[in-house]
Amino acid sequence: MRSLSFLSKMTLFGFLLSTLPVIFIGAFAYMTSSNEIQKNVNDGKLALIKQINSNVEQKLITVNHTLNQVINSTVLRKALGTPLSVNDFALYDDLRKEIRHMQSFDTRVEDVILINQQQNWMIKNSGLYRFDEYAFHDKLESLIEMPETTQWS
Repeated sequence: MRSLSFLSKMTLFGFLLSTLPVIFIGAFAYMTSSNEIQKNVNDGKLALIKQINSNVEQKLITVNHTLNQVINSTVLRKALGTPLSVNDFALYDDLRKEIRHMQSFDTRVEDVILINQQQNWMIKNSGLYRFDEYAFHDKLESLIEMPETTQWS
């Protein structure tokens, strides 16, 4: 086997001397920048989750305030003691106006169901029903009978 000439040795030494630092610096820069990018992506996702959480909380607060207004209204108090029928259209219309305040574009509440089990009536977007004659009476009654500790359903 032939030994390398001095020129070949110097060329190889120069090549190694110039490429090894570039490789190390490149690998270090790649690892540092990829870690920084991943950190920024995680921070962005966390900020998005916080914003969504804040939006949901704001909508729930708005719905809660509106519901409190409806609950404390004189129209609802009058309706709760009345077995609503076709003849009570004015009261029904006033009650629908109260309920409609909860259905705003901001809250995205689409359908509000008001049930009075004692007087056996139910109001929703599609009209006034006898509660025991409603098609989904069993499902609604099972929701009503759920324990009060239930948070979401």
